[in-house]
Amino acid sequence: MSGVTKLVVGSTFAVHPPRAGGQLRIFHLYRELARHCDVDVVALVDRDQPASRRVLAPGLTEIRIPKSARHDAAEAELRVTEVSVTDAAFPDLHSLTPAFSEAVSRSVTPGCALVASHPYTLPAMRAVDARAAAWYDAHNVEADLKAAVLPRTPTGKRLLARTRAVERECCKQAQLVLASSAEDAKRLRALYRVPAARVKVIPNGVDTSAIRFVAPSERRTLRLRLRLERPLALFIGSWHEPNVVAARDVLRLAGEVPEVHFAIVGSVGIPLQPEARPDNVELFGVVADDLKEALLRVAAVALNPMLVGSGTNMKMLDYLAAGVPVVSTPVGVRGLDLDHERDLRVVEPAEFAAAIRATLSDPDSVVDARAREVRREIEQRFDWTAVAAPLRGEIEPRDPAGNRVAPQRSAISA
Repeated sequence: MSGVTKLVVGSTFAVHPPRAGGQLRIFHLYRELARHCDVDVVALVDRDQPASRRVLAPGLTEIRIPKSARHDAAEAELRVTEVSVTDAAFPDLHSLTPAFSEAVSRSVTPGCALVASHPYTLPAMRAVDARAAAWYDAHNVEADLKAAVLPRTPTGKRLLARTRAVERECCKQAQLVLASSAEDAKRLRALYRVPAARVKVIPNGVDTSAIRFVAPSERRTLRLRLRLERPLALFIGSWHEPNVVAARDVLRLAGEVPEVHFAIVGSVGIPLQPEARPDNVELFGVVADDLKEALLRVAAVALNPMLVGSGTNMKMLDYLAAGVPVVSTPVGVRGLDLDHERDLRVVEPAEFAAAIRATLSDPDSVVDARAREVRREIEQRFDWTAVAAPLRGEIEPRDPAGNRVAPQRSAISA
């Protein structure tokens, strides 16, 4: 594949402001690539949002397309419990919002690549151009993820089958499949027989310049200055079923560790509002960036009790970049390739209470050295600049005047 001159990215949700995992990946990864070629993100949004076109960063434009009334009504008939079906339903419903494909058509230029960010927008983009180069940005292994959250009802089974079919088609058509972890790359190759030469591992990343590092010993001093009675354990997540399951484990855990105060931050707390919870748990909901930063500065330990999921977990990168000691399940550290003995504590859910207490009793010299070393590793491997670097060779370079120059291509690796 010759270097592409523009990327047209399809998404089933708006990407700005970037808060949840998918938004963060699209915004930051393609902002980095937009330094080298123009990127248009065509995003499906709710019917009550206005259509808009906005430049998010130099070279990066978001084009929002609201669902039509017919689309909204058809999607409502497919809803199965609280799980959103906007994404899984879009391959079959996209023709009910023709403005989406029309926006893709206006963005397409010679030499561009169509990027399905998640697999669901591929049919809508292929309706515009069946021959353009295609990339599949696989945030997760969608077939596995949906199998874990969709109910075993006729509608749920139909949506799961459609997810598998469209993900298979993405892997078949894409000249480049971007997997967010080596484990996901292996799984996609096994499920859909994708040649290894077409798969590139592009992990989730973190904007390390935006996250202040605070050593664990400084955290203890800060808590004393603020007269916080108990150390703070932090869990951050969006309203996504695997996160909700993990958050309910945090509620259970809080009852076992009454000497610690637990903060559940993000929209993951919304479905927990009606539920009983221990007195040492606080649900913060969606918070502004400055409050999130403050919580990351004072947290004594960060938690990631995930039991299902795929891809790399972005909350882990936030925790580790900030210098917070982490206790996680093995699922929570998937794709990060960190040293479980040196960098953090990795245990099963039943062992979380003991792991929290052990983390809080670690000597300052041990936890400070560990936190600083992990921060350096995160900067080197997971800052978005480093994450995007392997893709620059897939983009046709231009000189400062905007003229095309001979591309220096990088090899595609598994």
